[in-house]
Amino acid sequence: MKAFAAFTAFLLGTTLACAQDPAASFPSRTIRIFGQGTGSTADYLSRYVAQKLTGRWGQPVIVDSRAGAGGTIPTDVVAKSPPDGYNLVMGHIGPMVSAVTLYANNLPYDPVRDFEPVTMVGQGVVVLVTNPALPVSTAREFIAYAKDKGNLAYSSAGNGSTSHLTGELLKRITGVPLQHIPYKSAGNALTAMLTGEVQVSFLSPLTAHAQLKAGKVKALAVSSSTRFAGSPEIPSAAEAGIAGMDVKLWFGLFAGNLSQAGRRGRALHAGGAGRLGEERARALDSDHPGRWNQGGLMNSDLVIPAQAGIQCLCVEAAGSPLARGRRNSSPSPSGRGSG
Repeated sequence: MKAFAAFTAFLLGTTLACAQDPAASFPSRTIRIFGQGTGSTADYLSRYVAQKLTGRWGQPVIVDSRAGAGGTIPTDVVAKSPPDGYNLVMGHIGPMVSAVTLYANNLPYDPVRDFEPVTMVGQGVVVLVTNPALPVSTAREFIAYAKDKGNLAYSSAGNGSTSHLTGELLKRITGVPLQHIPYKSAGNALTAMLTGEVQVSFLSPLTAHAQLKAGKVKALAVSSSTRFAGSPEIPSAAEAGIAGMDVKLWFGLFAGNLSQAGRRGRALHAGGAGRLGEERARALDSDHPGRWNQGGLMNSDLVIPAQAGIQCLCVEAAGSPLARGRRNSSPSPSGRGSG
């Protein structure tokens, strides 16, 4: 009788332990990925990852796209959400690196303290693209034309975004006068160029993929010293005569800082967050190996982008007026004027 009672207690204790282990049961409900504006690379990747994980887990993974402020709006939402692994953000250089410098006095979150890097999703390049009506066919011709005109404007996905920094870097390298017009998302920046509101932009090949294939935009160079495997027909920056325009685009999934959630958070950190990274790898690596290259991004292994302090220097190197002015007053990360 005592043996039976002991065995029953053992089974009951084991069952309760499993039921109380958040990592073992993760995910047990809907996961939300906060993306960026519709048409942006972050939005595309968020929806693609969500579709794959939903299929693997049998739990809904939905995308909540929130445009504006260079990606700081959805990032702040996740920073303030419960640190349980069920709210993720598709992070990139804008909200995770540049914002630290641009909004030094009033950024409502700390990218290092408030987040747990889960996995890198993809890396790639930026493409210098122009409106087809512009009478140029090479980067050298564009630079000469822009210097002659003196009043061309370029669109970006917001202040501090990769497209913004690339544009400012081109200005610094070549001395070409370009006015920066920030938009709420990369999709909006592309639309502005297509409609002629601006003449040039710096976008992910994934964002402009359909327009590039249809010949609706001109691609003059990629932001790397060698041609990019995903878009081998586009000249490298070095070939195009703008050596030094070397910019890497990256996107990664981040959760709230699970280590700050006590015992439950530590368990999720060890199990749930790790499983997210593993499942991301399985879901995406099972694809046709050319899928990412065709879109202009490279699927990559798990990387923790902890070099934020170093990459903040990119804002200064780009010669951004926002970066120069931040010492006296930081702009607010909200509204169209800031992304």
